[in-house]
Amino acid sequence: MKNILNSIPVAAAVFAALLSPAETRAGTFYGLWWDGSSEQFVSVNPYTSGMTVLKQIPGVKYTSPGVLLDPDSSRYGFVGMEDGPQKYYYAIHAPTGDLVAKLPKNDTINGMIYSPNDRKIYGLSWTDTGAVTLDSLGNPRPPSSFAGKEFFEAIDPFTSARTSTHLPKVVGYQANSSFLDTDSGRYGFTARERNGYNYHYVVNTATGEIVARAQAKFKLDNPVYNAALGAVHGLVWMNDSIPGDSVTVIRTRNTWIYDTIPSGDTLMIVRRKDSTIAVDTVRVPGPPTAVGTEYFVTVGRDSVVSKVAIPGVKYIATFISAFDSDSGRYVFVGGSTGSDMKYYVVDAATGTVLSQTLRTHNVNNLAYAPDHSTFDASYAPTRVAAPAVQTRLTKVNSFEGFITLEAAGSEGEILSFSILDVSGKTLLGRDGIRDGRARIETRGLKNGIHLYQIRSGSSVLGQGKVLIR
Repeated sequence: MKNILNSIPVAAAVFAALLSPAETRAGTFYGLWWDGSSEQFVSVNPYTSGMTVLKQIPGVKYTSPGVLLDPDSSRYGFVGMEDGPQKYYYAIHAPTGDLVAKLPKNDTINGMIYSPNDRKIYGLSWTDTGAVTLDSLGNPRPPSSFAGKEFFEAIDPFTSARTSTHLPKVVGYQANSSFLDTDSGRYGFTARERNGYNYHYVVNTATGEIVARAQAKFKLDNPVYNAALGAVHGLVWMNDSIPGDSVTVIRTRNTWIYDTIPSGDTLMIVRRKDSTIAVDTVRVPGPPTAVGTEYFVTVGRDSVVSKVAIPGVKYIATFISAFDSDSGRYVFVGGSTGSDMKYYVVDAATGTVLSQTLRTHNVNNLAYAPDHSTFDASYAPTRVAAPAVQTRLTKVNSFEGFITLEAAGSEGEILSFSILDVSGKTLLGRDGIRDGRARIETRGLKNGIHLYQIRSGSSVLGQGKVLIR
């Protein structure tokens, strides 16, 4: 990645004294959480894994990776879908969780980042000109044959004005590789070129001009820009290898016998021909054993790359990271097996892991709203209809260890039932209920009063309180 940031003006930076992990963070981490039946907008504490549901997002069932955050008006943006294939842009007033905008997404823009300096959104888009990308055998054609075009996009979200700049050599954007240097107006990303190689790019956001380009020597995941250090942070998986075992091969007439000996030992190959025995001694290396290490990587303005190993991390959740700009902490989700994912909090200045906490909820599209965010109170929630509550007779009866439900007039419908706590968290869910009747086991739930909801598609047939015993 040498020279990739050379064209960015050098800026002096003094890193403020760091708070201890035990101290309360000044800003807020936001994200999206699917509770099993609906998408919830939440806040999360990566030091404790504690999560607070702020509000359900009406109608949203699927979300795309990536998030926009406008700290000036405290808007949280993402892309999602409802029942059909149409994608939408959603904007949420973060402090309240209210939905304030919903627009159809009819473009191919990815890698979007909001710049508070000029109040614009930057990203990349691909225009497909109809070129066939598969050969006669169904195999992908080489990138040099792609006829589409990649563009750098600058968008004014308030006027919808859009400027597109063609990137002539680029044929594919590497997802999860974008960052924005807000100090000097530089947008960085990684892309595949027509020659089949990946390159790191830096684009001047004001002009769309490519100001730096270097062949990618590694894949930088979850990159963020740190204004305090004038540097880019991210995660890099680096493969190493150790010699494997050698294989002993002994051939007797037409039979081959295999055995394994330590790497570096000699190998005897015995060849028989009639009564003649020939013995050859050769050295045959075995297959290497792949090992690797996850590193926290910092790329400075002087193009110096530093890395610090993160022990125990073999898997990371892409698109799930955020930078706490108030205290200089880099947060990501990772684990050793993929089933033990944790929130990792890293001191961006030193690469030291300050905390690692098992993730208790699968929160996606993580974003950090800094302390200086202006919580704009002059918002107006958009008129997106909440799920309709139909007037229909429903009954929920509680017994020890189970409950029964009945929804009159539901013959032929498929219903879903959920039990929630007072914060809106789903404790138990059951889908596929037919003919409006079901018995649902409640053993394992804490005794006491809980909320329940009966749904048919997007309509709420019944809701209320139920005693679990």
